[in-house]
Amino acid sequence: MGELIAALLKAQSEMPEIFKDSEADAGKFSYKYASLPEIAKRIKPVLHANDLFISQTSFDGRLVTTLWHKSGDSMVSEIEMPSPTSMPPQDWGKAHSYYRRYEINGMLGLTPDLDDDALGVEAPKPVPQKAPPRSPNPSPLERLLTDDKDLVKAWSPSIKTQADAERVVADLLDVLRGELDEGADLYAAARKHMGSELDKRAAG
Repeated sequence: MGELIAALLKAQSEMPEIFKDSEADAGKFSYKYASLPEIAKRIKPVLHANDLFISQTSFDGRLVTTLWHKSGDSMVSEIEMPSPTSMPPQDWGKAHSYYRRYEINGMLGLTPDLDDDALGVEAPKPVPQKAPPRSPNPSPLERLLTDDKDLVKAWSPSIKTQADAERVVADLLDVLRGELDEGADLYAAARKHMGSELDKRAAG
């Protein structure tokens, strides 16, 4: 057993990164994981260089994973598998592949790949936030920022963010409010003023 432990210790120090080359969608969750071919491709050269190899067999409803050393030493791990008759063949094949990856990672002390197959242990994708409902009586500022975004941006090239737009449009409406009679349509006045300014710039 000592030769196997020494070889495994050396092999672990030489293991390359195991890339998460596959992605699965489990309804509300999606996650990436390292596939069985990816794991095998990365670990076999290192294992063989250290006189090690892994075998996996199914016996009496259990998956048996054995790490062998050329000296004859071995390390065994067993895990109970779901019955092939308990689920559709395709689902059972996915479960079998998952258990094989799980056992290899555990046997070799590889970094967990956050793969929990159908359970989806990673955080769910963020749900896009809906815009708040528009007020039935929007202010002139709200109307300009929602209905005339292109006009607002063209009128003030300094606008880079939503906060910039709100500040510039609010200043414009304050100026117009002082020039108009009470009850005047500030939205229409602002659009007219901005359009006129843009026409002057284009002509100049």
